[in-house]
Amino acid sequence: MMKTMSLWWRGRGFGEPLVMSLVVHILNDNGVNAVFRDHRNVRELVDCPLITREESDETFQTYSWMYECCRKPIILQYIEHYESIVGKKLKINRNHIPVKFHDIPDIPSVDVAMCTVTGKWTPYRNWPYFEELKELFTKEGITYADLDADKIMNIECLNYVKKCKLYLGLDTGMSHYVSKFANGKALILQGGFIEFDFWAYLYDYDCLQIEDVPCRPCFINKQHIAKGKRKCELDNMCMKDISVDRVFKAVVERIR
Repeated sequence: MMKTMSLWWRGRGFGEPLVMSLVVHILNDNGVNAVFRDHRNVRELVDCPLITREESDETFQTYSWMYECCRKPIILQYIEHYESIVGKKLKINRNHIPVKFHDIPDIPSVDVAMCTVTGKWTPYRNWPYFEELKELFTKEGITYADLDADKIMNIECLNYVKKCKLYLGLDTGMSHYVSKFANGKALILQGGFIEFDFWAYLYDYDCLQIEDVPCRPCFINKQHIAKGKRKCELDNMCMKDISVDRVFKAVVERIR
């Protein structure tokens, strides 16, 4: 009989260990005993079976790996990996990250809760026009919370997303974290760094993107740039060509 599986993420990212916590639930849903080895970035945020690093020494340990394919959804890559370990097909019946939550009554509802900054893995997922968009919101009486600029994190962040009319986000860890409450009302500004379905396959999210980007997915990260191996030769057109007007109209359509 296989020992309890201890899943963990080797790197320092935010989104990846969140996805691993979801995989833990999927394994348990399929009758496989699995726990999530606590990760300093998310261990206080996720609601799933946890185990400390010391306790995990007696379990069957397995960690996530660098992506084999930039086009196949990462959750499917993980599931196929664990299917090969447990020797059976795994059914996926969850569509959000399992998070801890409690209501904070003092947090107000706003029209739009926004994630405006991505992680440091690559600069090419950022959208450069959020300040202009916020000026339009103010002019038109649309209320918003910039979760990054205002340093709104953790359960406070979840409260804002739960109470807002629209979550406007980017391809980054926060958009994984809020999935329980952003499902059905999320609009993601997606660049050419990776395919939208690569990371958002399970979520009920919409996206705005430039459809005819010839280099998607580029997967150019900060290490490529620092070592002079690769850089964007199109000046990040995949994000810069998503106009403020287009985003503003898409937001208004969804909140009014």
